[in-house]
Amino acid sequence: MCRYAQHLYKQHLACFACRKVWRQERVDEAIAPLCPDCHQPLTDMGKDFKAPRRDATKQWAKAEALVKNGIRFSSCGCGGPGPMPQRLNEVEAFVEARALSVAEQAAESERRERQRAKEERLAEVWDRREQQRVRQYQKKLSRPAD
Repeated sequence: MCRYAQHLYKQHLACFACRKVWRQERVDEAIAPLCPDCHQPLTDMGKDFKAPRRDATKQWAKAEALVKNGIRFSSCGCGGPGPMPQRLNEVEAFVEARALSVAEQAAESERRERQRAKEERLAEVWDRREQQRVRQYQKKLSRPAD
């Protein structure tokens, strides 16, 4: 069950220049909120982001690298990115593996779609043949008996 459906959670917005995080409800998605300190746009980190300490520069760099590669810290229990890399030097391999995983999922989805389309075509052929048999049978029944 999706835990986000049960409760209204605030977004975690991060400023990588200041290395600070704010939690707030997003009122307007079109307008990016600004950092109160440096006035740079804040980055939406997801609802499950746990900020590292301000002096943990490598951890902040890791979080920034993950976000720049499209990975957010949100997992409602329905899925998610899985275990995150622990070190900055693990990010590249993690992103590549995730991209491969996404590509594999897309290929599998395409294969399933082709299989479904094939089954639909077979069902249409079967229906036409069945309808033809019914018409032949009805024609046979409508002939006068000799």
